[in-house]
Amino acid sequence: MTSLLKSAAVLAALFSFAACRSGGSDGGAAGVEPRIILNTETPRPTIDVVGVPAAAMTELAALDSRDAWSAVLKVSVGADQAPMVGQYSIEGGRVRFTPMFPLDHGRQYQVTFTAPGAPSITSAVGLPAKDRTPKTTAGKRAATSLSPKAAKLRLPSTE
Repeated sequence: MTSLLKSAAVLAALFSFAACRSGGSDGGAAGVEPRIILNTETPRPTIDVVGVPAAAMTELAALDSRDAWSAVLKVSVGADQAPMVGQYSIEGGRVRFTPMFPLDHGRQYQVTFTAPGAPSITSAVGLPAKDRTPKTTAGKRAATSLSPKAAKLRLPSTE
């Protein structure tokens, strides 16, 4: 009976080992799909794709033209618009697009990523709109800056 338990334990360990190896051979985590994120942790916000398998990253590293890169990672202001101009790179295990001009607050950008041999993923990303609430107290400041004589001239007569 002891040898049967040992055999079962060995078989269970082998199955566990095989299951761990089957999804992780490409360098990515098993079951993790690439995703598009807006990276605001850099001095200038970038659009990054994380979770790209290592084999795809190797193929992407060989891309040598803007047209080739924009076919893989297209960033635009609309689905039917031309790709934005910017720099493509692979940094820290992620595919990165750094726009030539800063992203507009409150605008959504359409991003499509097509890894070699994989289906396309699409996402909309954007910076939040800026707060446009007025911050001045011009009315109060104007009333206190008038001399008493000037203030008297502006008041309607009660007589």
